Amino acid sequence: MGNLSFRVGKERSEFIITASGIGPKNMISQEFFVKVVNCDFENKMVYVCGLREPSSESMLHYRIYQLRNDVNAIFHGHDDEITKHAKEIEATETKEWHPYGTIELVKSVENVLSESNFIVIKQHGFLSLGRSMDEAGRRAVAMKKRVKEVIDTLHG
Repeated sequence: MGNLSFRVGKERSEFIITASGIGPKNMISQEFFVKVVNCDFENKMVYVCGLREPSSESMLHYRIYQLRNDVNAIFHGHDDEITKHAKEIEATETKEWHPYGTIELVKSVENVLSESNFIVIKQHGFLSLGRSMDEAGRRAVAMKKRVKEVIDTLHG
């Protein structure tokens, strides 16, 4: 579970993201995506092109694309093992918990964004950032393998 996005055009904050309410991402097609063209943080508004509501994490993705020109793809996932073992896998982690879809959550990620391309959001999930969808996906899979090795080591 989670969401995926990729930047549209070089050095722009517009991006394509999975729509809200889409379950597992193994069987999706183009009608499950919307294009985010702008975000108004003050009024908590996301402006999109498409037929569906954007992911509740659209403001988070928008802010990452604004701040990191090197990021062109974001995988946001929910994995209890990665979240629980952030320290053991040496992942950058936000300092405190905030509800999803909030400006506070965006700011907590913003505070650690320059440190890593893989960020654990405290008690929530992870963000895997990449120059491409392939890179972001490979990074997420590598961290999943890493946490499995940590768990195997802890449990002997």
